[in-house]
Amino acid sequence: GFAVLALTAAASAWIFQRRRYLYGAALFVNVAGSVAWLEAQVLPGMLDFAFANIVLLAAPAPLWLIVEMMRAGRAGATSRSAAPPAHRAVTRLSIAALGIVAGIGLFLDAQQLAPFDGTPWMPWLALAVTAVAALACLWEGPARDAIARLYVLGLVAAAMIVNVFDLPGQWLLWTGTMVLAAYALATSYLWSRRRGLRSIADRLRIPPAADDELAGLTWLVPCNLTLIAVVVGLTGLIELTEKTVALRVLAAQAVLTQVVSVVLIARGDRRGVLQSTALALGAIGAVSFGWAWLEPGTTGTLLNALVVLAAALAGVAALYGLGLGKLLSDASDWLAPARRMTPVVAALTLVSLAGVLTTEIYQFARVGEVAIAWPAILVVGLTLFGLSAAALSAAVLPGRDPLNLSLRGRTLYVYGAELLLALLFVHVRLTMPWLFLGFFQQYWPLIIMAIAFAGVGFAELCRRYRQEVLAGPLENTGALLPVLPVLGFWASGSRVDYSLLLVVVGVLYAGLSIARRSFGFGVLAALAANGGLWFFLNRQDGFGFLAHQQIWLIPPALCILAAAYLNRAQLSDEQLTAVRYLTSTTIYVSSTADIFINGVAQQPWLPVVLAALALAGIAAGIVLRVRAFLLLGTSFLGLALFTIIWHAAVDLDQTWIWYASGIIVGVAILALFALFEKKRGEVLELVEQIKQWDA
Repeated sequence: GFAVLALTAAASAWIFQRRRYLYGAALFVNVAGSVAWLEAQVLPGMLDFAFANIVLLAAPAPLWLIVEMMRAGRAGATSRSAAPPAHRAVTRLSIAALGIVAGIGLFLDAQQLAPFDGTPWMPWLALAVTAVAALACLWEGPARDAIARLYVLGLVAAAMIVNVFDLPGQWLLWTGTMVLAAYALATSYLWSRRRGLRSIADRLRIPPAADDELAGLTWLVPCNLTLIAVVVGLTGLIELTEKTVALRVLAAQAVLTQVVSVVLIARGDRRGVLQSTALALGAIGAVSFGWAWLEPGTTGTLLNALVVLAAALAGVAALYGLGLGKLLSDASDWLAPARRMTPVVAALTLVSLAGVLTTEIYQFARVGEVAIAWPAILVVGLTLFGLSAAALSAAVLPGRDPLNLSLRGRTLYVYGAELLLALLFVHVRLTMPWLFLGFFQQYWPLIIMAIAFAGVGFAELCRRYRQEVLAGPLENTGALLPVLPVLGFWASGSRVDYSLLLVVVGVLYAGLSIARRSFGFGVLAALAANGGLWFFLNRQDGFGFLAHQQIWLIPPALCILAAAYLNRAQLSDEQLTAVRYLTSTTIYVSSTADIFINGVAQQPWLPVVLAALALAGIAAGIVLRVRAFLLLGTSFLGLALFTIIWHAAVDLDQTWIWYASGIIVGVAILALFALFEKKRGEVLELVEQIKQWDA
């Protein structure tokens, strides 16, 4: 009786042009089948009853489609209902019912509960009948969700395939992840081949949804991206819980295959965004593949995970920044997003490396050693070295700069490479402290100075070959490196004498002062070299500052004077004059103070030293034509002679020397006036020439 009612309702729908009759026909078909099933009791169990109803619901869908098409094809036929066609509604309902049953089955598997009893072939019959109904809907015409129904049905079929094995929780997680990854890849491939599929559909006389090939398919890209995100999340869960390394590695490879899925759908207006998504997914896949080899829950997992993260991201950054430029043609539109992605990946690499080094420092400070395996030590070292080499390549090689910086801006790459090498040193020092015992521990200040000399020398070589992008950073770093041993000398003991270290630093700065014509480096060289001298004198008995000021002050004054002379082109006349007077006065006053503090009676050679210095100043003034040297030298020569006369007359009680000195001075004055009167022109000319000398 219900079967007759179903046929009557279908005929009424065609005759009276009302869709609700088809809904009634579908209902009567299900009721008739259910009654027959209950009476016959051919198939036992509730699960079989559910699948039987799905079959009864979906099987007539092609018939409802034919009736709908015949109804719509009649002349003047118009739809009198806003409800969707019956074949479309029953297909949706069948897919939803299959999804609910499959979801319940997966839940029971996850909870390790006994599944419903049922006939093995009934789920596949229901799936096949529903698939036929969904495929039949393709001939409907302008329905935009026909492909979407097939997409959802595919997901339901994937769930049913996983459910049929009755897997326990961990295996269910892994298998589901692999099936979802395969489904995302398959659907992305079919989407990329949509033109070919459209041609097949034309041969089968399946009407297009619209003239645009993308019409009705815009939902597929976000749906597949969601699937891919689920695969990534499930893979992370697998790597945290799965004990079998092979399963973890296969799950990570499933993530890597999703890069291909995104590449296949990277078309149209959103191509640029999808390209960046594919590149980001490649970085995630590389990290996931590296983490897959780590045993979850073991000692040092966090540090090893950070090591793998840094190594994987560094490899991806090198591939995107340098490798793709070799693998792809210059016209490829993948190069631009890859270069935009490179700084982001590089920054994440540095963050992960900072995490690695922070963890190492924490462990070393806490227990005196770092719990890290030697492969991880090697990986971090190679990563830091590789990043340093990549930074130098970006600075020097044309076309390898992902940021397209100026010449001055590319020096940042060189500084970054130096910083990475410094971090490499810290890493090796923390993880392999035994390398820094013995020779290195005893002579580390001189080793650092050797590195500074090498850097400055290589900078000069680069400057000669017009590699300014390398020369500046290397020279600046070489100039700053001495600060480390000078300030850190007392933090770590060594066999190097501090005076020797300061002298070596002074030699380095003196070389820089000469090479760069820099007065500032000259001052630093004077301070360093004389600092070494002062440190040495301070440890010697009888040579303190209050005992012999001239030994402490004359060397730095001479150094500053020499630096000013070598860099006179960079100094103004006023600055140069001030330096000359200041340094000369320091030399003479310190020597004079030494005489008054120690006394000529105790150290009679002190006035002789002052006289010698004065004569040297006079000679330098004449040779160099500098009035400051001549005037100050003459003045302090007179002071030295007066000191000697005073000592002889007062301390030695030889008063006749006063008379003899007075007579000699008087005769000299008379002779000078006589010479002036006789050679007046020549003397005045000499005075004018002296006025023209440098001040």
